[in-house]
Amino acid sequence: MMEDIGDNDIVRAFIAIEVSDAVREALAFTTRTLRKTQARVSWVPAQNMHISLAFLGDIFGAKARVLAHALEGIAAELPPFTLEVRGLGTFGGRRKPRVIWAGVACIPEPLKALHDQVSLAVLDAGVLLDERPFCPHVTLGRIRASGKVDALTSAVGSAKDMHYGFVDIHRVLLMRSRLLPQGAQYSILHQAHLKGEK
Repeated sequence: MMEDIGDNDIVRAFIAIEVSDAVREALAFTTRTLRKTQARVSWVPAQNMHISLAFLGDIFGAKARVLAHALEGIAAELPPFTLEVRGLGTFGGRRKPRVIWAGVACIPEPLKALHDQVSLAVLDAGVLLDERPFCPHVTLGRIRASGKVDALTSAVGSAKDMHYGFVDIHRVLLMRSRLLPQGAQYSILHQAHLKGEK
């Protein structure tokens, strides 16, 4: 069930799958190591780490309800699956990196299928999507200034093959993001459990 949101209320939302506490802990350890480079980065708190399937932006509560219903239909057909979180990288190039991320190794077919179906549902709901190719990842931090970037990218490069753990995916989440002075606060608007047969 969705939290009590009126049809005309505006919510900032996204669709995601979660990573396990063990993977969050491993990634948090990595971010503590990367902090030692003293680069100016807004680091993502461990509890906010996830893999995004679609960023929706500001949408009406009525549209959130439509998408929650669509996720139920998608999840009913797709089976649970496992993925591996492995390696670090950056978006934006080595000289001007913008985002530090942990990747997904050998993207499993069920994840591709889930992303494709979520994208279709979002477009059917009239929400525009980023047209860049799907690159599943966990965002660890957003770089705010160019100082100490060489030390940071060197540390990221040394962990490009690091294994952070396996994650069993059992549900897809419609999430709400509240932008607060102390940072983003996420809450689950709706969860749809994967029930398809393997």
